[in-house]
Amino acid sequence: METLSSISPDDAAALARLLGQLSTTANFDSGRLHAIIDHEATELLVARVGGEIVGMATFVSSPSQLDCEVTLKMSWSTSRYVAEALRGSS
Repeated sequence: METLSSISPDDAAALARLLGQLSTTANFDSGRLHAIIDHEATELLVARVGGEIVGMATFVSSPSQLDCEVTLKMSWSTSRYVAEALRGSS
C-alpha cells in the first residue's frame, strides 16, 4: 500500500479503469482525486501489482481529544475498490 501524493498520467488511467469496473455510470474526475490528495484530512491509498494500481481506498481523518492532554488522530475508510480480476484473492 502506498499513499499517493500526486497522480501521474499512468496512475490516472489505472484509477479510471478501476472506477469503470465499479459502475457503468462512474465518471473519472481527476479534479476530485487531486482534491482528496491535496486536503489535509484525506488520504488516497493505492495497491499496486507490477507497478499498476489495482486497488484504492480513501481515508478521512480528524483529531479526537481523549482528555485535556491527549489528542489522537482518528481515521476511517470512506471507500474501497479492488480490480475485478483480483477480487477474492489474497
